[in-house]
Amino acid sequence: MLITVILITACSTVPVTLPKLTGNIPIHAPATASAGSAIEVSVGPLNVANGTPIGLVMVGVHGPKVYNTVFTDGEALFRIPSADTFQPGYVALIVASENARGEASIIVFTPNRSNAQNGILIINQ
Repeated sequence: MLITVILITACSTVPVTLPKLTGNIPIHAPATASAGSAIEVSVGPLNVANGTPIGLVMVGVHGPKVYNTVFTDGEALFRIPSADTFQPGYVALIVASENARGEASIIVFTPNRSNAQNGILIINQ
């Protein structure tokens, strides 16, 4: 019986425990975005366990919006829906997970539209 317990214990693997996240989180967001379009923001890569939660706060003209996801293979992906990007202006992004933080910003602009009253058509290139 004692030999069986020793063999089972010897064959068991010790779970790898990753240290808590601290410091700066790398956040990747476009510098500019068109109003009314979805925006993708990625975080990582980091040495973090799969399933570790991470949150993103987007602060713009109409106040904060909060998004949540988890890390998968050291990276996290947020998709800010187009419904949250209709107002042009400066948008601050703040991500947080455990004891780590990251920041980025985006300028959301309104694409030029045709002006039917003046007969002028402006096209973005």
